[in-house]
Amino acid sequence: MTDGERSAPDGADPAPRPRTGWRAGMRTLVGRFGAAAERLRAARRGARTAWDGWRARHPGVVPAARRAAHAAMLAALAAAATLYAIRVLDWYGGATVDDAGITYAYADNLAAGRGLRMTPGEAPTEGFSNPLQVLLLAPLARFVDDLDPASKALNVGLAAVAFALLCAFVYLQLRGFARVLAFVPLGLAAYWCGFDYWLAAGLEGGLLTALQIGSLLALHYAPRHRAADTTLGVTAGLLAWTRPEGLVYGGIVVGVRLLRSPAGRRLRAAAIFAGLLALLVVLRWLLFRELVPNTYWAKVPGRGLWWSLTDTDGPGWVYLASFLHDRWWYFAIPLWA
Repeated sequence: MTDGERSAPDGADPAPRPRTGWRAGMRTLVGRFGAAAERLRAARRGARTAWDGWRARHPGVVPAARRAAHAAMLAALAAAATLYAIRVLDWYGGATVDDAGITYAYADNLAAGRGLRMTPGEAPTEGFSNPLQVLLLAPLARFVDDLDPASKALNVGLAAVAFALLCAFVYLQLRGFARVLAFVPLGLAAYWCGFDYWLAAGLEGGLLTALQIGSLLALHYAPRHRAADTTLGVTAGLLAWTRPEGLVYGGIVVGVRLLRSPAGRRLRAAAIFAGLLALLVVLRWLLFRELVPNTYWAKVPGRGLWWSLTDTDGPGWVYLASFLHDRWWYFAIPLWA
């Protein structure tokens, strides 16, 4: 027996050998991961220190980079809106509805000094339902021979600008990577083929869309900015000049402003809206001796205004109920602004 050997007593088992089991291996692995993580944290702290030092030596670079990124994103939104307008005019601009021709005739006669008449020589009659569109096209009729391309470009262009403003609003409300969602309003508009068709059909669809979006944005900013309150009143009032149902939409937007805001400046929008509405009614009475548009009688034939309003089984109320059943959300949008 050598010096390094020791024998166990007779009848006893040899001494057990130490084993490095899976627990010891796991402890070793965890230790290595911990060390690697600590080195990564140290590297991160070093990089952060270096970055802070570089920013301290170049204080204007980071704000400039942020401004450049914001400018690039907003430019991309503007480019997307421009492409949207070009696409709508290219795909749907070849079709014109017959009601647009009525608007063009009134605008031509007004521009020629013959007043608001469908044809020269006849009595003034409000055969249109879009007085603001007629007033906007009348100056153009003095410079162009065909109002159809001008009307379509006007409406599609206004809608594209309004969507660009809405996208910019969404962009400013979001942070980080979520800002790519700012393109969603334009994407939904491009996907909605029926909307795009009527936008380029020669009627006031783009004007109505722009005023609706403008009123929603003004409603959001009105409690904090005096100019937004004025804009809200103007856009709400012009909605009544754009289409008959625009009166309801403008009234809802102004009503939301009255209910949600404290006393004082909130009355500004309501006063402007009421003034523009009163002006429309007065002009209609002076020019046509009517309190309601001529198109009202086309939708609601009856013996008189009050009789038509009280006849709940008449075609007017049926028409209104059908519209509200299919488009109730249309008037609920201001409640979400």
